[in-house]
Amino acid sequence: MTVQCPRPDQARRRRPSVRELERLDREFAFESQRYTPLPMRDLLWFALHTKQDAAAVCALEWDQIDIDASEIRVRTTSESADSALPPKRFNQNVRNILRARARTERRIFPYAPEEIRQAFTLACSKLNIPNLTFDDLVRTRLPHWMQQHFERAPHIPKSHMSGPRGWLH
Repeated sequence: MTVQCPRPDQARRRRPSVRELERLDREFAFESQRYTPLPMRDLLWFALHTKQDAAAVCALEWDQIDIDASEIRVRTTSESADSALPPKRFNQNVRNILRARARTERRIFPYAPEEIRQAFTLACSKLNIPNLTFDDLVRTRLPHWMQQHFERAPHIPKSHMSGPRGWLH
Protein backbone atom coordinates (compact mmCIF):
# COMPACT_ATOMS: atom_id res chain seq x y z
CA MET A 1 0.00 0.00 0.00
CA THR A 2 1.42 3.36 -1.01
CA VAL A 3 0.71 6.29 1.27
CA GLN A 4 0.82 9.76 -0.24
CA CYS A 5 2.08 12.44 2.11
CA PRO A 6 1.25 16.06 1.26
CA ARG A 7 4.26 18.02 0.05
CA PRO A 8 6.01 19.78 2.97
CA ASP A 9 6.35 23.04 1.01
CA GLN A 10 2.58 23.50 0.75
CA ALA A 11 1.19 26.10 3.16
CA ARG A 12 -0.90 24.32 5.78
CA ARG A 13 -3.20 25.40 8.56
CA ARG A 14 -4.59 22.03 9.67
CA ARG A 15 -4.53 21.18 13.37
CA PRO A 16 -5.78 17.98 14.98
CA SER A 17 -8.82 18.08 17.23
CA VAL A 18 -8.64 16.69 20.77
CA ARG A 19 -10.74 13.72 19.59
CA GLU A 20 -8.29 13.04 16.74
CA LEU A 21 -5.36 13.16 19.17
CA GLU A 22 -7.12 10.70 21.46
CA ARG A 23 -7.78 8.33 18.55
CA LEU A 24 -4.17 8.57 17.35
CA ASP A 25 -2.88 7.99 20.88
CA ARG A 26 -4.96 4.81 21.17
CA GLU A 27 -3.87 3.65 17.73
CA PHE A 28 -0.20 4.18 18.50
CA ALA A 29 -0.48 2.60 21.96
CA PHE A 30 -2.20 -0.60 20.87
CA GLU A 31 -2.17 -1.13 17.10
CA SER A 32 0.70 0.61 15.33
CA GLN A 33 3.31 -2.00 16.30
CA ARG A 34 1.56 -4.25 13.77
CA TYR A 35 2.63 -2.06 10.84
CA THR A 36 5.59 0.03 12.04
CA PRO A 37 8.52 -0.51 14.41
CA LEU A 38 8.67 3.24 15.11
CA PRO A 39 7.74 4.48 18.61
CA MET A 40 4.92 6.55 17.13
CA ARG A 41 3.22 7.29 20.44
CA ASP A 42 6.42 8.82 21.83
CA LEU A 43 6.98 10.70 18.57
CA LEU A 44 3.42 12.05 18.59
CA TRP A 45 3.60 13.48 22.11
CA PHE A 46 7.22 14.61 21.81
CA ALA A 47 6.37 16.61 18.67
CA LEU A 48 3.22 18.05 20.23
CA HIS A 49 4.94 19.19 23.42
CA THR A 50 8.15 20.50 21.81
CA LYS A 51 6.50 21.99 18.68
CA GLN A 52 9.02 20.31 16.38
CA ASP A 53 8.42 18.78 12.96
CA ALA A 54 9.64 15.34 11.88
CA ALA A 55 12.97 16.63 10.55
CA ALA A 56 13.76 18.52 13.77
CA VAL A 57 12.74 15.58 15.98
CA CYS A 58 14.94 13.21 13.97
CA ALA A 59 17.93 15.59 14.01
CA LEU A 60 17.85 16.11 17.78
CA GLU A 61 20.91 14.65 19.55
CA TRP A 62 21.43 13.70 23.18
CA ASP A 63 24.10 16.37 23.69
CA GLN A 64 21.46 19.03 22.96
CA ILE A 65 19.30 17.90 25.89
CA ASP A 66 19.54 18.84 29.52
CA ILE A 67 16.89 16.64 31.13
CA ASP A 68 17.36 18.05 34.63
CA ALA A 69 16.94 21.64 33.41
CA SER A 70 14.17 20.61 30.96
CA GLU A 71 15.91 22.34 28.07
CA ILE A 72 16.76 21.66 24.44
CA ARG A 73 19.75 23.64 23.17
CA VAL A 74 18.75 24.72 19.69
CA ARG A 75 21.52 24.57 17.12
CA THR A 76 21.69 27.12 14.35
CA THR A 77 23.29 26.76 10.95
CA SER A 78 25.25 29.97 11.45
CA GLU A 79 28.61 30.03 13.20
CA SER A 80 27.92 33.51 14.56
CA ALA A 81 27.38 33.80 18.31
CA ASP A 82 24.83 36.56 17.55
CA SER A 83 22.51 33.97 16.02
CA ALA A 84 22.41 31.69 19.07
CA LEU A 85 18.86 30.92 20.13
CA PRO A 86 17.72 30.60 23.73
CA PRO A 87 17.17 27.05 24.96
CA LYS A 88 13.74 25.58 24.33
CA ARG A 89 11.98 24.51 27.54
CA PHE A 90 10.02 21.28 27.82
CA ASN A 91 7.61 19.77 30.32
CA GLN A 92 7.44 16.65 32.50
CA ASN A 93 5.84 14.60 29.74
CA VAL A 94 8.80 15.20 27.43
CA ARG A 95 11.19 14.51 30.31
CA ASN A 96 9.51 11.12 30.87
CA ILE A 97 9.67 10.23 27.18
CA LEU A 98 13.38 11.10 27.11
CA ARG A 99 14.15 9.11 30.25
CA ALA A 100 12.47 6.04 28.73
CA ARG A 101 14.60 6.22 25.55
CA ALA A 102 17.73 4.09 25.23
CA ARG A 103 20.89 6.10 24.56
CA THR A 104 22.29 3.74 21.96
CA GLU A 105 22.88 6.34 19.24
CA ARG A 106 23.78 10.03 19.00
CA ARG A 107 20.28 10.94 17.90
CA ILE A 108 17.34 10.57 20.28
CA PHE A 109 15.01 9.37 17.53
CA PRO A 110 17.34 7.81 14.92
CA TYR A 111 14.76 7.53 12.16
CA ALA A 112 14.20 9.11 8.76
CA PRO A 113 11.63 11.93 8.87
CA GLU A 114 9.84 10.44 5.86
CA GLU A 115 9.35 7.13 7.74
CA ILE A 116 7.61 9.01 10.56
CA ARG A 117 5.48 11.02 8.16
CA GLN A 118 4.40 7.88 6.28
CA ALA A 119 3.55 5.90 9.44
CA PHE A 120 1.54 8.87 10.74
CA THR A 121 -0.30 9.30 7.44
CA LEU A 122 -1.04 5.56 7.35
CA ALA A 123 -2.54 5.73 10.87
CA CYS A 124 -4.63 8.76 9.90
CA SER A 125 -5.86 6.92 6.83
CA LYS A 126 -6.74 3.86 8.90
CA LEU A 127 -8.65 6.04 11.39
CA ASN A 128 -10.36 8.11 8.66
CA ILE A 129 -8.71 11.32 9.86
CA PRO A 130 -8.54 13.45 6.71
CA ASN A 131 -5.80 15.82 5.62
CA LEU A 132 -3.59 15.62 8.71
CA THR A 133 0.20 15.25 8.60
CA PHE A 134 2.80 14.72 11.31
CA ASP A 135 4.23 18.17 10.66
CA ASP A 136 0.82 19.72 11.38
CA LEU A 137 1.52 18.96 15.04
CA VAL A 138 3.97 21.89 15.12
CA ARG A 139 1.07 24.33 14.98
CA THR A 140 -1.06 22.49 17.53
CA ARG A 141 -1.63 24.14 20.87
CA LEU A 142 -2.90 21.66 23.41
CA PRO A 143 -5.88 22.94 25.40
CA HIS A 144 -4.90 23.98 28.92
CA TRP A 145 -6.94 21.17 30.51
CA MET A 146 -5.25 18.62 28.24
CA GLN A 147 -1.78 19.91 29.07
CA GLN A 148 -2.56 19.60 32.78
CA HIS A 149 -3.87 16.09 32.24
CA PHE A 150 -0.63 15.03 30.56
CA GLU A 151 1.47 16.74 33.21
CA ARG A 152 -0.26 14.67 35.91
CA ALA A 153 -0.36 11.41 33.97
CA PRO A 154 3.10 9.87 33.73
CA HIS A 155 4.30 8.62 30.38
CA ILE A 156 3.54 4.92 30.36
CA PRO A 157 5.37 2.77 27.81
CA LYS A 158 3.01 0.61 25.76
CA SER A 159 4.59 -2.52 27.24
CA HIS A 160 3.17 -1.52 30.64
CA MET A 161 -0.34 -0.82 29.42
CA SER A 162 -3.27 -3.15 29.75
CA GLY A 163 -6.92 -3.10 28.83
CA PRO A 164 -8.69 -1.81 25.78
CA ARG A 165 -8.33 1.89 26.60
CA GLY A 166 -5.25 4.13 26.82
CA TRP A 167 -4.12 6.37 29.65
CA LEU A 168 -6.11 9.26 28.22
CA HIS A 169 -9.32 7.92 29.74
